[in-house]
Amino acid sequence: MMAKITGITCNHVKGINHLDVPCDFYPNKPNFLVAPNGSGKSSLATAFASLNTRRLKLADADRYNGEDWDDTSLSVTFDDDVTLSANADSNEIASRVDVQVVRSGLYANMTNRRVGPRVLSQTKMSVQQCVLYEKVPATVRLNYSVTAERQKYASILRGRMDNLAEAFKSYEFLSELLSCDAAFKTTKGSRYAAAINDFFKGVISLETGIGGDISEDEVLSYISSVKPLSSIKEILDRWYPEKGNISNYLNAIQVNRFIEKRRGDIKGAASYLRFRKIKDDINGMLPLLNRTRYRIEAKVRNHQLVVDFPDWDEASNGEIDVLQLCVALFRARARFTDKDDALLLIDEVFDYLDDANLLVAQHFLLEMMKQFKNSGKNLYVIILTHLDPGLFKSFRFKSFHTSYIPNSGGDSVNGCLNKLLIDRNRCKKELSDIYNSVSSHYLHFSECDTVSDNVLEYIAKQGIEDELKRPSSFRSVMEAKLGDYFSGKSFAPSEVCCGIRLAVERLSYERLAADDKPGFLIINTGTEDRLRYASEHGVEVPETFHLLGSIYNSCMHLSGRPGETELVQRELGNNIIRHMIEASLKEFGWA
Repeated sequence: MMAKITGITCNHVKGINHLDVPCDFYPNKPNFLVAPNGSGKSSLATAFASLNTRRLKLADADRYNGEDWDDTSLSVTFDDDVTLSANADSNEIASRVDVQVVRSGLYANMTNRRVGPRVLSQTKMSVQQCVLYEKVPATVRLNYSVTAERQKYASILRGRMDNLAEAFKSYEFLSELLSCDAAFKTTKGSRYAAAINDFFKGVISLETGIGGDISEDEVLSYISSVKPLSSIKEILDRWYPEKGNISNYLNAIQVNRFIEKRRGDIKGAASYLRFRKIKDDINGMLPLLNRTRYRIEAKVRNHQLVVDFPDWDEASNGEIDVLQLCVALFRARARFTDKDDALLLIDEVFDYLDDANLLVAQHFLLEMMKQFKNSGKNLYVIILTHLDPGLFKSFRFKSFHTSYIPNSGGDSVNGCLNKLLIDRNRCKKELSDIYNSVSSHYLHFSECDTVSDNVLEYIAKQGIEDELKRPSSFRSVMEAKLGDYFSGKSFAPSEVCCGIRLAVERLSYERLAADDKPGFLIINTGTEDRLRYASEHGVEVPETFHLLGSIYNSCMHLSGRPGETELVQRELGNNIIRHMIEASLKEFGWA
């Protein structure tokens, strides 16, 4: 069994020059890879989507800077020190891991229409047809007949030969047989013949009492050395646990002699049954999901199994989004082979689903992971997103793991707040008075500058320097960090976020009438409630102050996870966001 994935490296693919992603991706659990737009998520998805069975084959448009690089590559590292790589010449990844990528199927469709001497072009958004099977397998039926099989044996044995018709109509059963090479080895006219003949005689003796006293253990001892039958019996014991040893050995003989020299037929039947199951499953699912006025179903066209979707303007975005995602998950399942390990990468599709459709999509994904786990296989689900699950509550998975694409800007510093912010949850549970004081007078605006010695001692233990121990000094310095940030200096995301929050609250407070100020300060339920109070008491709070909440609140409760502040770092490093913050604060009086 594969261990967790601990790293992904990509070179010269689309927008990626070089990218090292440290991560903790576990099998059969949701794993998130978080980074803002423009950080390389889609390029990474392109790299995985460009893998074929033999190599990493990029389209011309997906080459970094449009050039053909000798070192274009993709590699995946596991925590057992195994690294699988792919490049233009080879693909170690495909030899051990199945890979499927799910992306949005939305594309621009251009049509031309001639009006007199002129040609008018029209563009509309369409949804790509989803091809579940590139080539529908041929119809192969095994034509098993229990009557015909029973005729091969003595009449007294025929009643002990069970009808296995349902098993031979099961893809799972045939797949198990195909994975067992010994099952196809002949037991007729071989060194096994005498053992099988003695077994038959023993079974007849047990049935009739003719031939002397004999125990079931003795009968079984005759045949236990016949490896092909023992291998088949192990499979039958899982399928028919109620039958008992004698019956399942007789059934194993029946199976062995039916499939002898028919491995190709068994493989063909298994492929066809798998296709039928996937087609039936998806057509059973689609009516439950389809809320459009169109009939949507999987159907065979040009030897492919396809699902067509309505055009983007003929159904709501949400209706199409969830249909497309669930169908894409079925496609991935259909294209996975029987390898023990598979990787499913989902590129930002989750980010654009509404709450109801998000729940539906998560349900289907969890069911897919359960199927892999129940079959003893590993499915690595990697969801690329710009929404940090630690901050946004859209994702409802019971447990998940989050990793971050590291910041490549090189201008991040740790600052002095991280230790304090990481300890907040523990402090809230164990030291509530200290927590309330720190939150009210340090991390939110206050006019108070006197705190208890216990608070000062706690602040010092969290690495806050002496000159910042007093609340007023702390607040002033955090706002001063904004000036450094606006001037383009290196910055600590947590310090800038704290400074923005303090500035927003202070500026709103200062515009209140004197009689209204005490009411503002006693609010301890968050900045948004304070801004709402200010608005209700005559302050024209800028809309951007509310928008900034997603930024300035993002670092105020840290967990200590590696890369946790990377997303905020990238957001704050965006020049447009930097200008928006600076302009909105200065317009409201910040200096």
